[in-house]
Amino acid sequence: MSTVATRPARRDRHVPHGDVSRRHFLWGTGAALATVGAAGCSSPVAPTTPAPSGAFPVSVPGKEGTATIPAEPNRLFAAGLQRDADIAIALGVTPVAMAKAASFTSGIAPWVETRLGQSKPELVDMSGAQPPLEQIAALEPDLISAVDDYALANHYAQFSRIAPTLSYVEAQNIDTWQQSTTRIAQALGRETQAPGVIAATEGAIAQAAGDNPGLRGKTFSFSVVYSGVIYTVLPGDAAAVVLTQLGLQLAPSIAGLPESATKGRAQVSAEQLSVLDADVTIVSYPTPAERAAIERNPLFPSLDAVKRGAYFELEFSLGVALAFPSPLATPYAVNGLVPALNRALSL
Repeated sequence: MSTVATRPARRDRHVPHGDVSRRHFLWGTGAALATVGAAGCSSPVAPTTPAPSGAFPVSVPGKEGTATIPAEPNRLFAAGLQRDADIAIALGVTPVAMAKAASFTSGIAPWVETRLGQSKPELVDMSGAQPPLEQIAALEPDLISAVDDYALANHYAQFSRIAPTLSYVEAQNIDTWQQSTTRIAQALGRETQAPGVIAATEGAIAQAAGDNPGLRGKTFSFSVVYSGVIYTVLPGDAAAVVLTQLGLQLAPSIAGLPESATKGRAQVSAEQLSVLDADVTIVSYPTPAERAAIERNPLFPSLDAVKRGAYFELEFSLGVALAFPSPLATPYAVNGLVPALNRALSL
């Protein structure tokens, strides 16, 4: 792949929007948005306003390099899998282009789609071994946000020749969403808006927890099936964090399991299925066939959660939203998850 050192002449074009899910697996099945009944659980989005005067130039250091932005960005390319676009939109900035959400038919995550309205940022397929540098350069971005780009170490230098490129601090999905929100806000000249966006998101979770006290103290397991293998979340996983913030507790049988090659997740064999038992057992499957295979396991019907009706499949969009916490995804996940938890627990 040749590098791109110069920008082609600017073209007038309408630009479509997108995003992608986690590099390996975090799938469920289906897509439906339920409501918690708590008005405070809607996704907070800051109004579109210009950056304060004097906010630029600004330099934002990261693991792969420092992004030095000379003036307020007007043409943002959100290159990462999830949070780059989510956070920018929550701060009131619509990217000219975003990574395509291959997990969704439209190429756009539903919590992003509802916020875009008639805006149509361009979808960029970032799933290949190399990013489409010519397409990205043709957009003439003045900032590339890539805090959630899993392959950024491989093409940071190429991106930086196109536009200032914002990197993660430590790694994708290790930087907290609050940390990424603060840094993206700084790069966009909206640093003063970040605390309010963060507080509104955290407040949505807290309100849902307060409005649903029956969840408090109940144990849970949350697992994702990938190619017939069960991966269950451990205490540090992003999904586990949100569930515990709602008042639930990770099942003791899981808390001590060894971490697999996928950070924050333990691999559970078919013979270990009993460790998933909890007050509520949640599993996300990529296909109906994968679900049928797990449920055919002779140990599955013996789980107390299954006998009580406290086992349920987490549908696709909620699984992705739960796995990628952000100011847009997290309220969406909470809105859909809490009613399902209440039904499973007969609350």
